[in-house]
Amino acid sequence: MVVATLSTLLVVGGGTLYANLCGAFNKPEAERVFTISTIAALAVSGLLLLVALPLSGTITSLLCVGDEELIRESTSYISILIASMPVLTVANVLFGFLPSAGKPGMSSWLMLLANLINLSLDVVFIRFCGMGIEGAAYATLCGYSVAMVVYLVLYMRRQVNMRLVRVSLSS
Repeated sequence: MVVATLSTLLVVGGGTLYANLCGAFNKPEAERVFTISTIAALAVSGLLLLVALPLSGTITSLLCVGDEELIRESTSYISILIASMPVLTVANVLFGFLPSAGKPGMSSWLMLLANLINLSLDVVFIRFCGMGIEGAAYATLCGYSVAMVVYLVLYMRRQVNMRLVRVSLSS
């Protein structure tokens, strides 16, 4: 939920500003907003990772009050998801900006790809590899990582029309 909330805040605010700037034919400033939003996603999720990872046992205990077996199994699941937070957050922000850049189909396709891989690997990791609930966390990370690789290939092939630009602290 933290990843979804953080991603949504950055996409709604940054994506709207990006679309407005593109509509005003100010592509350099729009790309600056995109870059700052992407950096903010990475920075905030990285900071949350550093704070939350050492507290993963405590977080799990609060969520699974009184059930020691569930706490034990869920702690590794939550730890893996916390460690995955930068990848998941940045992926959601990058994919979330695509509709503002006129690529809603690409956004939907990448989210669908990430989640289909996630669901498929849930079955593989949990059922066939015997990884239990921990396998579900790895499946999520793998799904979004593959979709990010596809995004980066599209970006390098210039099929994504948003560019990361150099930003200075003074501008």
